[in-house]
Order: sequence, then structure tokens, then C-alpha cells
Amino acid sequence: MPKESFEKLNRENLEKGEKLFANPRNAAAGSIRQLDSKITAQRDLSMFCYTAIFTGGIKEVPKNHYESLMYLKKLGFKVNPNIKLCKNAQDAINYCKEWDEKRFGLDYATDGVVIKVNDFLVQQEMGFTSRAPKWATAFKFPPEEVTTKLLAIEESVGKTGAITPVAILEPVQLGGSTVARASLHNFDEIERLDVRIGDRVYIKKAAESLKIVYTPLHGTGGRLVKKLFNELGYKNVHIVKEQEMPDGNFPTVSYPNPEDPKAFEYALNLAKEVDADIVLANDPDADRIGLHIKDSKTGKYILFNGNMIGLTIAEYLISQKKEKGILPKNPAL
Repeated sequence: MPKESFEKLNRENLEKGEKLFANPRNAAAGSIRQLDSKITAQRDLSMFCYTAIFTGGIKEVPKNHYESLMYLKKLGFKVNPNIKLCKNAQDAINYCKEWDEKRFGLDYATDGVVIKVNDFLVQQEMGFTSRAPKWATAFKFPPEEVTTKLLAIEESVGKTGAITPVAILEPVQLGGSTVARASLHNFDEIERLDVRIGDRVYIKKAAESLKIVYTPLHGTGGRLVKKLFNELGYKNVHIVKEQEMPDGNFPTVSYPNPEDPKAFEYALNLAKEVDADIVLANDPDADRIGLHIKDSKTGKYILFNGNMIGLTIAEYLISQKKEKGILPKNPAL
């Protein structure tokens, strides 16, 4: 479903008081499942043809995949105009990188590029797995991610009576659209994520699927990060507000590229003792947590900070938990 058609459908549903669709993919799937074909016809669906089976009856049977697509186009079928015949693997890689940037200008949602072997004979030789062809592979674009503020949690009642919590967010741009709501799926999810009104939340969008609130990035003082430190045996963890920190109270030692996971490994190696001082300086307005770890040798504090660093710290700590056999209590991470 084109983005313009999706937005039009949601506007009409809003006027009628009907449920809004989360994304074009869900809207298209719901339209196809309609028992009344007249409703489906009104949804302005669109499609591209990507393959065909030729059984004879034509003068020149296409010898490869690209020729088959050009033949379908000649017959009047809608074929993606951005298809490219690549000369080699590097050409295909460059094409994927190019569309990682250009995809937001398309009038439809996309999550990647499919790379296919062109020659039909080679395709037959490579064969299939039980689920997919071996001669085709998907390059997935990196997940899109932003942070915003959780303003409220509302309850949505579905047709079956099921109640779904919905996060009301401070509007933010994500993947070419404005995000102001995100499903929390169920009340167990709220408990697992420890998400609370007023938190700065991390929103991740992958595969053009539903926009999901994953976890408090900073919350009211970096609760998640502190909990992870505690579970790894670091008990002396302090949380302060960055704007309340006295000048010069925390001398710092610089580290190249502080958002590099190796930086955290370096810092934690300096804080091997479980009673080492770890200070989390929370600055929710700037989407940042300042991490201070005391160097047990020099008595100075190593300072790491930067946008999204709270999540980076959390990911590193969780990897440490897995290595130590401690299963994460937050499956969303």
C-alpha cells in the first residue's frame, strides 16, 4: 500500500471512529483479508511483479531473471523501476548502500534489497532450501531508532474485548513519518520494560513493522542500567542528575570514541572490584547518561557520555550477563 494511500485510509478511519492501522504493511494485509471484495477494492492497493513462470507459447523465452522482468514490463505488468542488473558483488553492495539513503524518498515502505542470481541455469543448480531459494538473499537495512518522551499510557479495547496498552509519545520523526503512538502489546510488557510515564524511551523500527517502545533509555535516573550493574555484582552504583553535579567533583579521563563498546570493556576492567564507584549522571533532556567509573589505580573517574550511550551501556552489560550465564530479565534487549 503506497504511503499516501495509507495516510488517507487512516484519516478516513479516524473520522469514522474506527481503528487506525500501525503501518502500510498491516493495512495491506488487513485489506486483502477482507471478506467483502468491495472494501478491498477501495483500499488503493498496488503491487510489483518480481518473477514469472514461463511454460511456452512465446517466441523468445527469457534466459535470465532480468530478461524475464523486462518481458513482464513489456506485457504491461507493473515492475519496480529501481531494479538494477549488477556487474559483480561490489556493484550489488554499492547499490544496497545507495538505497539505504534513498529509500525514504519512495512512496512505499521497504526494509531492504533482494539480491538474486541472474542466470536461470545457475538458479536451478543452486536450488532451494525448504523455505526459500538459495539463489536469492535479502539485505536488510539497519533498524531505524530514535528517542522521545513517554507522555501517557492509554488503553485500547479491541473487537474481542482484549485491552492493549498504547504508549502516547512526544511526536518524533522516524522513517519519514511522525510517530506519536506505539503499542506496548500487553501489560506484562510494561512490567518487563519497567516503562513509566515521563521516561525517555527508545523506539526502534525494523522491517517497516509496528513501531515498538523497547525500553527506558534513561528513565527516571537510568533504572535499567543501574539494575544491570547490580546484577553483574556492582553494588556501589549511584545516580545523580547531571545538572546538579558540582563542578570539578568528578575529574575525568578522556577515551577515544566513548561510544565504542571497547570503551566500556576498558572502563569495567578498571573497576574490577565490586565496590568500585560507578556514577550515572542522568540528563534526560539531552538524551544522555554520563557514565563515570572510578579508576581503582589512580582514583580518578573515567567519563563516557554521548547521545544514545545509555542504550549502548545496557547492550554491553547484557552481553556480559550472557557470557556469565546470567539470563537477561528484559527479553526486549
